[in-house]
Amino acid sequence: MLNTKRILTSLFSLTLLFGSAAFAKTVDINTASAAEIAESLTGIGPKAAKAIIDHRKANGPFKSLEDLTAVKGIGKATVTKNKADIKFGKKAASNLKKLTKKEPTKTKKSTTVASTGAININTASAKEIAANLNGIGPKAAAAIVAHRKANGDFTKVEDLTQVKGIGPAALKKNAGKIEVSSASKQATKVSKVKKKASKKDSGLADDLFSTDNSDLININTASAAEMAKGMQGIGAASAKNIVAFRDANGPFQSINELANVKGIGAATIKKNADLITVAAPAKVAKKSSSKSKSKAKVKLSAPININKASLEELEALAFIGPVKAERIVEYREQNGKITSLEELKSIKGIGEKTIEKNQQWIKF
Repeated sequence: MLNTKRILTSLFSLTLLFGSAAFAKTVDINTASAAEIAESLTGIGPKAAKAIIDHRKANGPFKSLEDLTAVKGIGKATVTKNKADIKFGKKAASNLKKLTKKEPTKTKKSTTVASTGAININTASAKEIAANLNGIGPKAAAAIVAHRKANGDFTKVEDLTQVKGIGPAALKKNAGKIEVSSASKQATKVSKVKKKASKKDSGLADDLFSTDNSDLININTASAAEMAKGMQGIGAASAKNIVAFRDANGPFQSINELANVKGIGAATIKKNADLITVAAPAKVAKKSSSKSKSKAKVKLSAPININKASLEELEALAFIGPVKAERIVEYREQNGKITSLEELKSIKGIGEKTIEKNQQWIKF
């Protein structure tokens, strides 16, 4: 009787041991929950299973076992151990087939994918970026497009690391698959400007207040939206700063004066040198055209009396255009003599920087 019980116990244990192996099922890594993954796969606990789900949500379905190694905490050893128990699902595979079938028809109509097979991140949509680049899901692709809209075209592949969620590893994985050609409209503008420059190599100053600048962005008349859209490295905030500076100080006399605008440095000016002009607004041009026949712009050789200076003399001061000069005259007429540099700051548009630049040219 005792022996019979032992035999039955042994048979029951063997059934449990081999039964579990016989009925073990593979897990679809693209549809399974974190609990199912942790329960079905060896060496993957709840934390690693959650990381798999998070990566899947951010980057789309896994396409191969190798993709799993991109998940934090999942190494090659773990993947090898579970390769027989992992599948990728027919739905994910069919989605991939649809994408690859549709893509060739898109490339014929656009310049997104170059003849080399590289994708142009300055023209591609978020959907195209996610479909063509390894390890870049819909969320990261949308971040790339958002960064491009806010900051202008990428100038080199390495600029992608400025986008949240894109690191050197992603660039390495996509080496040779990315290019950063500018949009075709911008390229056309640059080529036209270069042709003009080759005819007359006389520097930027020769183009001041010229009227033959129809292809360029006029920073004296353009809106903030137009500048943010057409200039490189200029976002909405910087474009608003340019307009505010222009309203306060009058038209720019040269593109180099952009350096006085908050957030704009020499590198940004250089990047846009072939895309912008400082042609004067029509109203200012009309006022100055009649005067220019009789007298050229005043050049100061000695300090001027701020209480007696003419409009022309006031405009000869740094950062003082026609608008500010008229404000100074109006202030004198309404308030009497200006007695100090500090008092000048009470006039709209005149700040510390203007005072500092002109203090040696002003007397009372």
